[in-house]
Amino acid sequence: MKKLTLKQVALGLLIAGYSISGAYAADTVSTKTDFILGHAPLVNTTSKPQSFSQNSVDIKVLNASSIQIADGDVVKNGYTIQLTYKLADQDGDTDPDLATAKTVKFAYTKRNTTDYTWVEALNPTTGANGEVTVSWTIPAAAIGSKIYYAIIPKTKYGNPNQSTKEVYGNVFKKTDAGSREVTQTGTNIPNDGVDSGTGGGLGPDVPGDGTIRPNEDTFAITIHEATINNGAVAMNTELSASSKPEVGKTYAAKVTLNQGSIQDITTQFKYTWSLVDFDGNKIGDPSLTSQPVDNVQASTVNYQDDVSSSAQAVTNIAYTIPVNDQVKKADGSAVTGLFAGAQGYKLQVVAEAL
Repeated sequence: MKKLTLKQVALGLLIAGYSISGAYAADTVSTKTDFILGHAPLVNTTSKPQSFSQNSVDIKVLNASSIQIADGDVVKNGYTIQLTYKLADQDGDTDPDLATAKTVKFAYTKRNTTDYTWVEALNPTTGANGEVTVSWTIPAAAIGSKIYYAIIPKTKYGNPNQSTKEVYGNVFKKTDAGSREVTQTGTNIPNDGVDSGTGGGLGPDVPGDGTIRPNEDTFAITIHEATINNGAVAMNTELSASSKPEVGKTYAAKVTLNQGSIQDITTQFKYTWSLVDFDGNKIGDPSLTSQPVDNVQASTVNYQDDVSSSAQAVTNIAYTIPVNDQVKKADGSAVTGLFAGAQGYKLQVVAEAL
């Protein structure tokens, strides 16, 4: 019988190989990264191809009859701005709770101020293909102001689940939306009052610089007995159509708005006073005739209404009926040819929006 002999070298390798394999089979090696990032959501206009790089929105304006205005139409208080968007998220994150819509705000300035007042838009509605529309009715306080919007894209889940940028723009500019930094809560809408040149995407072209004009259908003008002290007018009893103003007394004009509630918006206008509808019978001679006296000299004094942040100088808000030979035109020239000054005339005031 032959003996099998293993050389020492071979046996050593066999044992060594077995030992290496056994040692490493008992352990694993691993590493890990930080949390996986997705992409921040955007808002897109519904009338253009989806974009994951540029925000945009649609703007429509409805008049008081809920009819969409055309290019070239003026925009007035009481009209409704509709902002429509569709969420665009590269990762497929969604916003089922309409968190984005709840961030929508519109802004305007009160007359003679530079700070913008930002107002939340409420009651968003959803449409086909994920479209969301937010509506806001323009208040009388916005007369004379430009209108801005702001919106922060959000999703329910995601990393991140909201944009670090606030999307904003001038409602009536047909240019791309702008963006600026927001805090983590997304509430720091800047009150810079600067026309940045950014716009609302697709919206109506409006005349001039896009400021809000007054809706005369919602206004009423009244004349009040008044007093002037220290350059400011105070209004008292309202005159009716049958009231008889008196020589030597002061009267002031007030404009109010009926848009859900009654608001005094007198400072949004300038005024022209006239003597009209002469009747000779009222001064003792029915045969007399006399022409109207348009634009008589009136007083520009301070007044504070419901939409001004402080007392404002209002052009020709008040008129003091002078004695016979002191009736003057607005330029200071004397009115001649009157039989008894302002007597025999009715007092008329016309308000013109600024």
